[in-house]
Amino acid sequence: MDDRQLQDHLHHCPQCAREAKAVKALRHMLDSARENIAADFRPMAEQKELVSRRVDTGRTGNGHSRLSPVVGFGLAAVLTVITFLTLIPFNYTRTVGYEIAFDGVDKELADDVEGICDILFSLGLDQADVDILGCDSTCSLLIVDLKSPEEVEKVIAAFTDIDPSRLTSNVIPVQTRASGTLLDQANETIRHQQMDIN
Repeated sequence: MDDRQLQDHLHHCPQCAREAKAVKALRHMLDSARENIAADFRPMAEQKELVSRRVDTGRTGNGHSRLSPVVGFGLAAVLTVITFLTLIPFNYTRTVGYEIAFDGVDKELADDVEGICDILFSLGLDQADVDILGCDSTCSLLIVDLKSPEEVEKVIAAFTDIDPSRLTSNVIPVQTRASGTLLDQANETIRHQQMDIN
């Protein structure tokens, strides 16, 4: 049977025409699949080059972004600064206590050292000590061994309540050299500034 006879038979036989049509569609699908497979199949050298291009443009094969050199440098700089602030110790001046110099203290109060000690004890400051610096018409008084800004505030408030009109105070930080990180130093500075005692 030649092509002309086959075409004539398919024209007159619906069943064979359907089968021929199905075979033609199947061939078309197989040809398309073969073309797609051939398009996706690349030689190893070509595949390596494609991956290299994707990496160079900041994309990896799985779709995740690669860090650009600028972002990588920025992260390294941030980590260096954090290490510098939190791990590397430096010498600095550290406040370890406070003294308060009161001027304008009434002589009668200044002479009653035991009464002043009672005031300090009532404030919970039994470690604090008192020195009288001199007396003319009024006296100068020095309260020493205060440990925190909170203790300084308590003492100033108590003595201001006793004699609010003439009394002046001067807070003197007691400082020493210390070793610590810049973060330690910054935290201490912030703590003292928040109290605003100077």
